[in-house]
Amino acid sequence: MGDQFTKEEMLQALVNCGMNLDVKFLESHIGERGLRLSDGQKQRVSLARAILRKPQLLVLDEALSGVDAETESLIFNKIKRLIPYIIVISHRLSTILQCSGIYVLHDGRFVDSGLHEELLNSCTLYRELIKEQIIEKSTTGSSNEK
Repeated sequence: MGDQFTKEEMLQALVNCGMNLDVKFLESHIGERGLRLSDGQKQRVSLARAILRKPQLLVLDEALSGVDAETESLIFNKIKRLIPYIIVISHRLSTILQCSGIYVLHDGRFVDSGLHEELLNSCTLYRELIKEQIIEKSTTGSSNEK
């Protein structure tokens, strides 16, 4: 019923998603009486499952919100080489800066699109959202940048 993957394929997918593990992890029980995963680890395992299937299009909706920005950047750079088309839904500035195009939505409606610099100049909403995130980061020491 399910797809069959080799241990090597599974390990490589996990490594691509920032889970540097050995084969023993693949055979571990996860949950109540087994290994407990953090939210970030759960997200990375889910992402590894997705990239194992080698999709042409991958939609990531806050898929790595449970990891810090640096880890997210490393993972995103790896999967960009594996998946031809990725749609990223994120509020995190460090995430959207890695994208080749940005679409700004508000209340479920399209507002504008472009590159980061273009949107800073042309889209008031985008500029305000970025400004809020920078201010929040400077006052709290972090924003969504876990």
